[in-house]
Amino acid sequence: MVWYFVPELRAVVYELIPGFAAGFLATVIVSLLTQVPDDAEQQIMDMKR
Repeated sequence: MVWYFVPELRAVVYELIPGFAAGFLATVIVSLLTQVPDDAEQQIMDMKR
């Protein structure tokens, strides 16, 4: 949203690029801050069948 209101940035970088970067960063941060469920391995094995 910031890119839309700053003409200098809008002329240089397409909005999709910072949006993708922000989404990717949010995904990595949430993944690092949450714990793996105890039965994650079992859930994966159940899905493979």
